[in-house]
Amino acid sequence: ADNRPYQFEERWINTAAVPQVRQANFSDVGPNEWLLAEVPFSDAEITLSAEPADPTTAGFLDTGPGTALFRMERATWFQGQPLTFVRMTFHPGYRMTTRY
Repeated sequence: ADNRPYQFEERWINTAAVPQVRQANFSDVGPNEWLLAEVPFSDAEITLSAEPADPTTAGFLDTGPGTALFRMERATWFQGQPLTFVRMTFHPGYRMTTRY
């Protein structure tokens, strides 16, 4: 993104459900790609929203506090057991398109 951060990601992984994550090395492969390759999931929930930037996120995304930012939250489960929750907040002007 022109050498600028485009996403601030917060991720929680249930280590009881995915104990091998404790030895995972995310320097070459990010946690999302690693999880997709290592752990099946049976259910997912996605929430989309616009949120005002808090001071930390605003600083990371190089915008002012209170700026409206696009946020996506996703939770995944495998047969009822929670696997991961991720909150991704994108830079001002971010746009997502889906096609089915």
